[in-house]
Amino acid sequence: MGPAGRRALTLLPLIVASALLLHGLQPIAARAQGLPQIAVLLRPIAGSGAAGIARFTEKGGVVSVGVTLAEVRPGENYVSAIYRGSCPATGVGPIGTLVPFDPTFTGTHPHADADGLGIVVSSGDLFGKLASLRDGRHVIATRRSADPSRGPVVACGLIPPLATGTPWPPVGVDDAWAIVRAALPAERPIYRPTWLPSRFHSEPLPPVPGPYFGVTYQSDQGDLIVFAFGPTNSAPFTQTEPISVHGFAGNLSATDGSPPIQVTWVENGELYSVRAERGSGVATISRDELRKIVANLAPFGPNATEPSRLPRTGQESKPFGLVLGAIALLAGMTLRRLTGLEEVSGDH
Repeated sequence: MGPAGRRALTLLPLIVASALLLHGLQPIAARAQGLPQIAVLLRPIAGSGAAGIARFTEKGGVVSVGVTLAEVRPGENYVSAIYRGSCPATGVGPIGTLVPFDPTFTGTHPHADADGLGIVVSSGDLFGKLASLRDGRHVIATRRSADPSRGPVVACGLIPPLATGTPWPPVGVDDAWAIVRAALPAERPIYRPTWLPSRFHSEPLPPVPGPYFGVTYQSDQGDLIVFAFGPTNSAPFTQTEPISVHGFAGNLSATDGSPPIQVTWVENGELYSVRAERGSGVATISRDELRKIVANLAPFGPNATEPSRLPRTGQESKPFGLVLGAIALLAGMTLRRLTGLEEVSGDH
């Protein structure tokens, strides 16, 4: 193989890496550093409604655990802990042997009072290897209590065994969407955006109890986009027009109050809506923007991998075909140039 051929092979990994990077598949920083880490969904127990996500990261012989739990009772104590056992079928069922957190770090167990929005954020550390928890016989659970050995279990998740590989959801997926996915039945489809106006570039806000359950994005200008699942409140409609949402009949409606504009549809007996709210802003998204958002919704299944390829924040997505075409064009021009250089050097 001549030098030009070797140069072409050298360029190929760069071309593929560039395509993956621009398509949103770049590895997260912690993985690039070789840190073992996983994410575990905490699902409601016995209809508690509480759901969340726990993230495990191992570094220097210490496993750090961070828990975010939503849809809990404001003002009450909640404690998250690791147990050798299984998730109970009921809130008062047996759960297993407690695996204590190290008291020299952040306390014997990660726990916190639920804030006024019904969200608990807690963390803790324990000595050891993350692999030792991934034997299929350990769970992380949250009790409505300040004592990890008692109190009703409101949410629980199995720490997946090593044989399952990297568990879903991949670290880096928006926690807000992971919490919604965990809170709703696995058979119920939910949809998240693949396109938002560029001013919505912040992480989505955590789900909170209130007039709706869902995920909210806030723009730099203060206005909101809400992806709601289930009943919502709305002012009387002043204008309504039909719209199709991935094959289901829906309505695009306007009001003089809240929300100023929204799209609603019913799918398998369940209500869905994408709502614009003024929030702290003055203006809201336009009809054309709302239509484009709805046209670019993607399913988010209980075992889906596609979220890792979606924008983590509200960035305008670029058509991958155009990006890949540009990469291929640049690669072709580079290869032609290298081939031409090889031919010239061969003439000499």
